[in-house]
Amino acid sequence: GTKVTLLGTSDESNTCFPPEDAGGGAPARGAAEAGEGGRDLAVLFDPVTWQYAILPGLLNTLQAALISIVTATVLGGLLGLGRLSEFAPVRWLCTIVVEFFRSVPVLIMMIFTWLLIVRVLLPLGVPLQGPVASLVAVITGLTMYNSSVIAELLRSGMHSLPRGQREAGLAIG
Repeated sequence: GTKVTLLGTSDESNTCFPPEDAGGGAPARGAAEAGEGGRDLAVLFDPVTWQYAILPGLLNTLQAALISIVTATVLGGLLGLGRLSEFAPVRWLCTIVVEFFRSVPVLIMMIFTWLLIVRVLLPLGVPLQGPVASLVAVITGLTMYNSSVIAELLRSGMHSLPRGQREAGLAIG
């Protein structure tokens, strides 16, 4: 059968499907073995596919989304407040960060982060390997982009208030 390795790994143990002799369902089939042009959808109904590919992928996606939502909210709030700061260097730094990460596509940030982990951090001894490196790259990309969007929402929302309302809010604390 065809073994699909996880991104960034070459280890035989990090495959999406078990060895063919492991039992528990039909062996994994690649697109070439699935019939004409890979149009056989039977592999989608195979319990092995669900157990070793679809459900772990869904759980990793939900995990990355939840972590990035929390971290993006916190970082976005800080960047948004920084963009509203009266201290010019803080405002400029936050503006540069927000505008940069809003303009870079999320997938490019994920790939860049993964390459940074693999090419720079692993040789330095940071223990991020295999699926963990991929998860960190996804979380970092999502966090940086979404925190920049949240920061811009906060800044634009505050600037859309009429001056009298802003002054009244500051007066009452």
